[in-house]
Amino acid sequence: MPYGKVAVILGLIILTAIPYGFAVHDPLFCDEGVFAYTAWASHETGEPPYLAGYDNKTPGIYWLYAVLQAHDQPGVVRVRLVQGAMVLATALILLWWLGEALGLVAGAVAALTWVVAAVCVLWVNFTMPAETEPPMVLFTTLAFFFLYRGLRAFRPTPFLLAGMALGLAFVFKQIALMELLAAAVIVLLAGERLSAPQRRRALGLGVAGFAEVVTLVLIALGVTGQLGEFWRQAFVSPLGGSTHHGQVWEAFRVFLSLNWFLLFAPLGLLAALPWLVSRGETPGAAGEPAETVGEGPLRRLLLIWFLLALAGFLAGGMFYQRQMLTFVPALAGMVGVGAGWLQRRWAGLPGRVVTGRVALVLLLVGLRWGVDYEIGIEAALARRRAGPDPQVQLARALDRYLPAGETLFTPDRPEMYREAKRMAPTRYFNGLTWGDLSVGDPTVADLRRQPPGVIVLERTREREVIRERIRREIVAGRYG
Repeated sequence: MPYGKVAVILGLIILTAIPYGFAVHDPLFCDEGVFAYTAWASHETGEPPYLAGYDNKTPGIYWLYAVLQAHDQPGVVRVRLVQGAMVLATALILLWWLGEALGLVAGAVAALTWVVAAVCVLWVNFTMPAETEPPMVLFTTLAFFFLYRGLRAFRPTPFLLAGMALGLAFVFKQIALMELLAAAVIVLLAGERLSAPQRRRALGLGVAGFAEVVTLVLIALGVTGQLGEFWRQAFVSPLGGSTHHGQVWEAFRVFLSLNWFLLFAPLGLLAALPWLVSRGETPGAAGEPAETVGEGPLRRLLLIWFLLALAGFLAGGMFYQRQMLTFVPALAGMVGVGAGWLQRRWAGLPGRVVTGRVALVLLLVGLRWGVDYEIGIEAALARRRAGPDPQVQLARALDRYLPAGETLFTPDRPEMYREAKRMAPTRYFNGLTWGDLSVGDPTVADLRRQPPGVIVLERTREREVIRERIRREIVAGRYG
């Protein structure tokens, strides 16, 4: 292996290991509490995840937590380490893919762009929570890599593998359906090297691979009696407003806000350079070697993937920072293509000139991401010096003083259940889903049937209807 590639891989490992190393022993954060509790409740009650809890995710994340977390402790050390490995694996796929297609510079820039951007997007509350996006993005990146290999010279196997990888992505996040649509569009519109029958066969193979994985998952859910609840929780509930409010324009406005625009616009500019500057040039122009003439199909593949992934992010109708991760690998690939294009344009220039231009590009494109990365490290160090989280201290006090057998209800802070080692008296333990008002009646009924020993409710502007019912009908009755 060339020394340059070894150096790039070591850099990727270091850039990934630093934030995940800081986060290994951090307490559970937000969604982690939901996933960890659902897996734990399933283990303790013997009920499968969709019957033991109520959330709005596809089953992959619950299975990941169930396999990796230790059921006698609340931490997610193993899950976070595995997710860090998934971020690194995605970078290595981009390095291999773009390096094979356009050279080491393109592959290295794509992989480094992905790692830094992924860390900055995922670094919430100065920790690296184990979420649904990293595994989904790993499998979608693998899928489009297989798709590219199949389009270069028609071979059936890569299309089948691409479909299977997209099926695995769907197991972790519903929005992977947009990636399936992107793959279909790419095969139909960007597969100029394939004949019409080959395109139809490629499309059929991809759909078959996707259907094979999803069918196996549906059979598993059906056998365990979860199929109906899976449909209700993973599809009906989000569309009913459990977490996604359908405010597409509002999500778009936040994405174009000063903060995110300044982060992503320079990357978009570098990614667009081959189109903006090379318009009207014939293949092989500007000193472009013959072996890079196939760059056009790669550009179009990445662009279609990026646009549909971005559309899927915005269609959620509510801005969640981590959900931007779904379009970042496509954007990182486009940035790598732009870097490879610049390398060829600058070939033959004096070394001093090239060095100055590279420094200018890094300043314009990478400075803000580098600052965000460094701020995250400083904040993580400050958090560690600040000592135990008050929320964790409260949960551990409840573990010590709440009598055995008493339940806990803390829907706004689901991460407290595991720290307190107390179950909720209802499977509707998670207030994040309360935008779907249909869960109000069963939640109140469960709490009335088995009043919890302690209720922790926060005041918030969101999802207040069910929370107010609990205050009026449960808290005032027993604790008032």
